[in-house]
Amino acid sequence: MEPLLSQRELEVLELVAAGSTNRESAAKLFISEATVKSHLLNIYAKSSTSTIARPRSRWPSDAGCCDRIGCEQTC
Repeated sequence: MEPLLSQRELEVLELVAAGSTNRESAAKLFISEATVKSHLLNIYAKSSTSTIARPRSRWPSDAGCCDRIGCEQTC
């Protein structure tokens, strides 16, 4: 089964959910700000939402703990 989000989308999501701006996320990932926005649009489309709050609780970090990206759930 193919993952819902690509590795790059997960990286963008984690940075933005942790509070990085699109510009900061772009600099950290060595991509353009427009590419960050494109990844976010893909994330929103895949999650059927237009805010970052919902994906934050749906996709835990690679470490397996939602707290790392601001989730209120206990993993």
